[in-house]
Amino acid sequence: ESSIHEFAQELLEFQPTAFRQGMWTESWMDSRVVDFGAPFGSVRCSPMRLEEMIDLPTQIPALQETGFFVAGFDTFTDYVTIPASIAALKLAPASARSVGRFLWWSISRFAKPPFGFVLQLDARGTSAGRGKRMLLRLSHEDGYFLTAAPVVACLKQYLSGSIRIPGLHCQANLVEPVSFLGDMQRMGLGVSEDVSHC
Repeated sequence: ESSIHEFAQELLEFQPTAFRQGMWTESWMDSRVVDFGAPFGSVRCSPMRLEEMIDLPTQIPALQETGFFVAGFDTFTDYVTIPASIAALKLAPASARSVGRFLWWSISRFAKPPFGFVLQLDARGTSAGRGKRMLLRLSHEDGYFLTAAPVVACLKQYLSGSIRIPGLHCQANLVEPVSFLGDMQRMGLGVSEDVSHC
């Protein structure tokens, strides 16, 4: 119950943000279809502001387009319940508990297997004058595990002394990625990587 209530509160802060044509813009129209592979297949995803990505265009000046896109539940919850919940929360922010119960009812009623969680990177660019694509997919059947494993992998680097930068940082911008992914895979997270020329 506390998780669904927290999720309802987070809907109030949802920003459909993506980077296009040299600027971050907020628009629901930037949704796209993403192929997550078996068993989920292709799913329409909406853009969502992710703080870790905001500085990417500064760090990679050649970057033309990027974003974090999410999909979540079932068709009814994604296209009816969540938009209605966002509208209700905008009109009455104190209704988060009622909205949470509505979300829980919708997910319990309409969600059907397969269940699981996938976080996927689809990067395209050029290397040595040739088009290149990298597809990196992290997956697990338990969303809590998919959330906890990166924290443990980050703490492992911190405790080993390999993270020495003082101050407050987003985890994704701080870790050394190769050992980070390796540690998560050893913990049981599904990690697959495919690099191809296009």
